Order: sequence, then structure tokens, then C-alpha cells
Amino acid sequence: MAQKKGNDDADGEPVEAASTEQGSQRKKLSRTIWVIIFGAFAAAFASGATVLFKIHPVPLESALVMVIAGSVFAALAVRLTLIKLRAKHPMPGWLPNAVCISLVVIAVAVCSFAYTYNKPPPETDADGNPIGLLRPANDPMPQIVSNWISDARAARFHVTQNGNVLLFGGNVIMLDKITSVPIVRFHDRVMIRLSASSSGAFISGEFFDTNRNVVATIESNKFTLNRANFFREIRPDKSTLTVVNNQNVEALAIRFCRTNLFSISGTFFFPDGTCAIATKTNCFYRGSSFYGQFFGGGDGGMGIDSNGYVVWGSSGGDQVQPRHFQ
Repeated sequence: MAQKKGNDDADGEPVEAASTEQGSQRKKLSRTIWVIIFGAFAAAFASGATVLFKIHPVPLESALVMVIAGSVFAALAVRLTLIKLRAKHPMPGWLPNAVCISLVVIAVAVCSFAYTYNKPPPETDADGNPIGLLRPANDPMPQIVSNWISDARAARFHVTQNGNVLLFGGNVIMLDKITSVPIVRFHDRVMIRLSASSSGAFISGEFFDTNRNVVATIESNKFTLNRANFFREIRPDKSTLTVVNNQNVEALAIRFCRTNLFSISGTFFFPDGTCAIATKTNCFYRGSSFYGQFFGGGDGGMGIDSNGYVVWGSSGGDQVQPRHFQ
């Protein structure tokens, strides 16, 4: 009686063939699991990038790194999918790798272009001082502004829906039919001014350090930094400028949020050595503060008179023309 060969099973099927088929199935299952894992990572990085792009100002470097990382995982998932399909649909053996590499290269190229386009180029004047122009972003109008406008209009105040607005120390200052108003005044000297034209809003001002040295100037959104008097310049995008002076104090933080909206904060030093501090929520000077106010007639900001009085919400005094009407 003939004996069965050692590589046949009880049904006469070759054990080696069955083992090969099981191994192929396990490999397919393994590829499917990896496709799911890579796809999950790609989706997670894509979601993270979406969240970062909604932040204002956008942390551009972090968002683009998220995009590239997500693209790499997506490309790996596509590669494994093509390898799986190759068993049923003949294709060149090099195609999955080529598609994977191409997707990553395209993602890196697009992100590099986005970074180069949005990152402001380093510019200097003839003396080597950094210069630049604040360009408007497309941030949504803050809810606090919309609420103030709605309340003012409900109270029958004439307030323009799309007026030029400044967020200053937790206060809303609007130019309504007014082309210019001092925002910070020291005696008869205007330190910061908000202006407007048919093309939008403009900021002008002078900013000093504790030693009364000029740190930065802005003239109609064009800024110049004194290279000898500032420690760090932060420009995450073309709409934002933060300047830290040599005493490591934030002298200025400004964002051109949209064509009709600015936000400004910082520590503003005056010729007599005193300073006003404007945060995102409050404005302080020598123990006095104001916040949560809406000035809709171009009458707003802080005025420091030569007799020591601090005028909140009015730019008059010391023979400074407070407002220029159209």
C-alpha cells in the first residue's frame, strides 16, 4: 500500500500550496490594516492642519508641517492600495512607488510655495533698519464688534455697519464718518493715530523703550524698526507685527485683521518716562484703567494732558485737533 508523501495533507492537497495561500491572505490582511492605519494618521494630521488654519494669526509653519505629514501618510496608504490592486489589475511594478513619491513631492512643493508667498521677505532701508508694510488679512469681524454695532443701531445711534474699527485695550473704537482720530495722545503729541480712506483703515504712530529711544515708527501702515533699539521682531504673516524692545518688553503688537479692522496692544512709553499698557482686555495708565467701552463717533482712545489729567474716551485737550471730519 502506497504511503502519502510528507507534504500532502489528509485530503491529498499539498501542504506547501495551502501554506503559501494562507501566507498570501495574511499579507493582504496585513496590508489592509496598514492602509487603515496610514489613512487614520492622514486624517488626523489633516484635521490638525484645518484647526491651525482657522487660528488668527495662522501658525503657518506648524500648519504646513501638519499638511506635509498628512500627505506622507496618505501617499503610503495609496501605495499599499495600489499594491493590493496589482494582483487583479496588471500594472507596472514601479507604479505604486512612483505614485507615492509623486504625491509627497507635490505636497512639499505646494507647502513650500505657500510658505514663501505668505512669509514676508526681510527688507531694510538704507541704514539697515527693518521696514515693511502691514497688509490686511481676512479675519472675521469679532463678535464683540458686531454686538456693539447692533446695540448702537437698536438705540437709534447712527453707526455704519462696515465702519473702520480699532480694538484697543478691550475697547472698540470706530471711525464713523470720521477720517482720523488720535488713539494715544501725550500732551500735545499724538503717539498713535487711526485714520481711514475709501480703501480702508491706516495706523500711524511712534513707539519707544524705557530709555525713551525710538523702537519703531508706523506711517500709514508702513513700519520702520530701529535696529539698535529692538530685541526681537515677530512676523508670522504679512498682517501681523510684534516688536520686543531691548529690555525684553513687548513695545508693540499689531494686527491688520481686515481692511477695516486693526487690533493693537503693547507697552507705550512716553517722553516723561511713564508708560501706558494696553492688553487684549484692558488699558492701564498710572492706576487708571478703562475697558469694555464702545466709541462709535470717532471719539475714543486715551489722552494724557499736561496738567496730569487722563482723559478716557476723548481725544481733546492741549490744543490737539481731536477729530478730522469728512
